[in-house]
Amino acid sequence: MFRNKFNLRKVVAIAICLAGTTFFSGCDKEKEGGFSTQSAEVSVVVSELRNDEYFITSWINDTKKLDFSIGKSNPIYYNPLFSAFVDNEKNVYVAGTNFIAEWPYNDGAKLWKNGNVLLEIDGAIDYAPNAVFVSNSKVYVAGRQGNVATLWEMNESKSLTDKDNGTYSSNARTVFVSSDNSVYAAGEIGLNKSEQQRIIHNERYYQEIVNGGIFLNIRNWGIVWKNYNEYFRLTDGIDKIIEDGIEDSIEGIIAYSKHTGRGYENDISIYPLSIYVRNGRTYVAAEVFFGANTCGSGLWRDNELVYFRKEASFRSIYVTSNDEVHIVGKDNSQRAIAIRWRNGNELSYRQLTGEGFKNDARFVTVSGSTVYVAGTELVDDKPTATLWENGNPKRLQVNTNSSSSCAIFVNVK
Repeated sequence: MFRNKFNLRKVVAIAICLAGTTFFSGCDKEKEGGFSTQSAEVSVVVSELRNDEYFITSWINDTKKLDFSIGKSNPIYYNPLFSAFVDNEKNVYVAGTNFIAEWPYNDGAKLWKNGNVLLEIDGAIDYAPNAVFVSNSKVYVAGRQGNVATLWEMNESKSLTDKDNGTYSSNARTVFVSSDNSVYAAGEIGLNKSEQQRIIHNERYYQEIVNGGIFLNIRNWGIVWKNYNEYFRLTDGIDKIIEDGIEDSIEGIIAYSKHTGRGYENDISIYPLSIYVRNGRTYVAAEVFFGANTCGSGLWRDNELVYFRKEASFRSIYVTSNDEVHIVGKDNSQRAIAIRWRNGNELSYRQLTGEGFKNDARFVTVSGSTVYVAGTELVDDKPTATLWENGNPKRLQVNTNSSSSCAIFVNVK
């Protein structure tokens, strides 16, 4: 049961950023910590691994504001999952797993405000930590409880799907509150085996593949909820993505099919990771998987696929008042990337880091003409929290095994 000021009963989870994975690249300015910027007051939330324990620190430019533990690392869950949010009053909210060093390792989840626990969730429930968002002093948490996508608004939890409607599982991965106070969430629903959609593609290769054709199961559909009801599914463009993906790997498919003596079968899944609402339009960034492999990521505007990039993982989006979309993530060579897109055109594509495991960009926001990106860059074989300001890296110097950043708030001076 819950033990918190909200008196919640059961919760699932909380987090979108993976602590210890990759967050921002850096500068060579030697200092105790933090970073400097001339144009704005910038708040950044960082996770740090110190020996075998994870800590959350928050910085406003060069000044450290918070420093508190979120749990031990352990053999099963080496990197705790967490999500962070900084509100207009510079309060720092962190939601994440409550890991312990002994079996069963996972001991529930917690929500912190400025380092103090607001709510605690017992570990007896199967949950998945995903995202936290704060609007008008209300705290929203997206995740799942058991196998059901769930959204918590302050002290009330609401299931977003019904297990009897043809789904075997669902998950809410991201949450956003628009200017008119509408609550949006995005995630996926997993279809029962009997409900999965089987699609035949590339029939001209039929004779080349033993026992006929290429068929795939749509295992997880991307979905958007608005005010706790299904709003739309990310169906547009999926057939073309699948066709192109198969076309790219058709030689391997044929070889595999001839070797095994059967047609090619795999699962397709669409996982929304970021949602933003601007000017009455809903933007969603989602990864598309063939089995366990990412084939690319797409940007949907309402239920229309407007942009797709192969071999890329989109992590976060921000939409400006003139509908320019900023997208950050990484490519298949483990380079952090930043993209500007508007009205069907890719305006710019930038590689923020070189190749290397642990490079990643996890969060983006825009203030005036300045684009801020938070993430991790592998520096001297150590994942290092970094803030990019218009592509220029500012490394957060922290004395830890590794560090990563996943939330930014900008207040223009």
